[in-house]
Amino acid sequence: MMRNIYLICLTVALSSFLVKAGFASRVKSTLRKLGQYDGIPDCYRVGLQKAETLRDSLDTLRSRDAFFAVILINMYSNPNCYLFIKRQGGLFNEKLNKEIQNNYPRDANSRLWIQVGNLVNKAIELLGMKTYQVVYRGCLHNPDLSRSEFSFRRITSTSMNPQVADFYTGCETFIMIEDARGLDMHRYSQIPDEAEIILQSTNIYLIEEYTRNKTEIREKLEKVLPGMQQVKLFVRLRQIHRRNFISRLIGNILRTSQ
Repeated sequence: MMRNIYLICLTVALSSFLVKAGFASRVKSTLRKLGQYDGIPDCYRVGLQKAETLRDSLDTLRSRDAFFAVILINMYSNPNCYLFIKRQGGLFNEKLNKEIQNNYPRDANSRLWIQVGNLVNKAIELLGMKTYQVVYRGCLHNPDLSRSEFSFRRITSTSMNPQVADFYTGCETFIMIEDARGLDMHRYSQIPDEAEIILQSTNIYLIEEYTRNKTEIREKLEKVLPGMQQVKLFVRLRQIHRRNFISRLIGNILRTSQ
């Protein structure tokens, strides 16, 4: 029994090391490479200021990694983080998500942005994810609902407040996501009053229902937020939680001990 406990502790420690080792250094290196964009230094400076305000509250066992996770998450959420000073080249988060969703052959610059996406996903994990009963998202496009499972394939901003999501629908699509696992942005965002929850780009969702019928949409929206603006598509998703490699390994250890 003691041997099994030792193996479990060793497995957990090893997984923690593999997940966290070098994260801060990778963020610093990647942000240096992003210095080719004129606006990045200013975005970094704003993120650094946010991280400094939280330094004392960060977990001391992972404070350096968490510190740089805050910087990166803040840069992602900053609505004024433009790649170029005169707002040319788009927002940091728009460029990032465009590259994450890019299915075409990538050049070195595109691969750099893929690295950024991986780091943002890891930052979400490092700062502590929770599972939320339901979050909401409004978007300007119609998602692909041709299969039973769906992925945004982007870092996804949602809100616990349906009124915030309603603001971003643009009269197109309103999405409910149940059992969503993500990061509460209240402490890290430049706009802390949006009840924002961001979800990793690797998440997979089960399509529970969707409708384009105006009457059905009106009935469903009335249950969520009476008086919400009419949209063209209503979608309800449920996040699929698949056990990771470490969870399976620990489970196998426990089974072999019985």
